[in-house]
Amino acid sequence: MKLKDGVIFTQVADETIVVTVGEAAQAYKGMIRLNATGAFIARRMLRETTREELVDALLQEYAVDEETAGNAVDAITEKFASVGLIEK
Repeated sequence: MKLKDGVIFTQVADETIVVTVGEAAQAYKGMIRLNATGAFIARRMLRETTREELVDALLQEYAVDEETAGNAVDAITEKFASVGLIEK
């Protein structure tokens, strides 16, 4: 899975804001606010990756168990999929 081209990240205070341009803006016109964990996952989705790779990256970066990491990955990927920002 990979985010569509045109997904842009910007930092505002302690939040990461996702906006879209170009092709991605055709799928979603709006902003998505992400906490640090969500931004960590989403930035890794700028290149092709798998759920398992994302979970492994979270396990290495944060002191969480595999179930918690999996739930975080699922929540972020479902959000991006629901607004049409994941390439098929």
